[in-house]
Amino acid sequence: MKRFSVKLINFALLTVLVLSLTSCATMFSRSKYKVTFTSTPENANIEVYNKAGKLMYRGQTPVTIPLKSGHCYVKEEYTVKMSKWGYLPQEGKLKTKRNNAYLWNFPNIVLGYFFIDPMTGAMFNFVDKEFYMCLELESGGTY
Repeated sequence: MKRFSVKLINFALLTVLVLSLTSCATMFSRSKYKVTFTSTPENANIEVYNKAGKLMYRGQTPVTIPLKSGHCYVKEEYTVKMSKWGYLPQEGKLKTKRNNAYLWNFPNIVLGYFFIDPMTGAMFNFVDKEFYMCLELESGGTY
């Protein structure tokens, strides 16, 4: 009977240890998401810049690219610029929000809430994972 109690206590301690080294947002979501960019008309030139102004992607629509949602307590925000010959260039913002899974760090309130999820960037996700822009003709109408 005593041997069973020791095994049960060891199992319980191991379970607590494993749970204390995990965190909900990191386990159940990610820090990089695939975001799809489309436009009317298609084949518009696209440039995606991060919050610091660094060019993250340059190409044409439609396209799906992986983008980070944040890092170290800082939400990422992207500026998207689209252009095409004969159309007015346009600019828009792609924003992130706090991930709801981040709030479920009960087993590991200290490490998960204050360190693991913020450092991995999993505490944030994108408001929208699809970004659409309708370019306006230079003469004043839309496509």
